[in-house]
Amino acid sequence: MNLLIPPISLSMISKSSMNKMISTPSETDRFLSKRGKNCGFKEATKKREFWLFLFTFSIIIGIARMVDENATIIALHNSNKASNNQRTF
Repeated sequence: MNLLIPPISLSMISKSSMNKMISTPSETDRFLSKRGKNCGFKEATKKREFWLFLFTFSIIIGIARMVDENATIIALHNSNKASNNQRTF
């Protein structure tokens, strides 16, 4: 199903509206293109956005690892209850 949805949705869009979406950038795209520039690692470490991204990324990775470590505890890791649940279904 996941492989069929994108081609079906693209076939439902008219060609003229697709050309408008692809050919002209939005106001947000133009604003962001004026703000961005290439910079080296030393320059990036001086910017607040770099540290905010690093902090957010580390929190997300920490949460994912914590859930992975505690997955057996979350699942109650009780084989008797698991076997009972399988019998009832």
